[in-house]
Amino acid sequence: MPPPSGPPARPPVVDVTPRVGSHRSEGVVITVSREDDDAD
Repeated sequence: MPPPSGPPARPPVVDVTPRVGSHRSEGVVITVSREDDDAD
């Protein structure tokens, strides 16, 4: 049996800039925002 799956030890780096904003569909609103962990 394979070992159980889980999140990676280190999350992948993804550029979400093209998708930042609110996206609406029938009955659903999804807001994508950027949060910098390295912000001073």
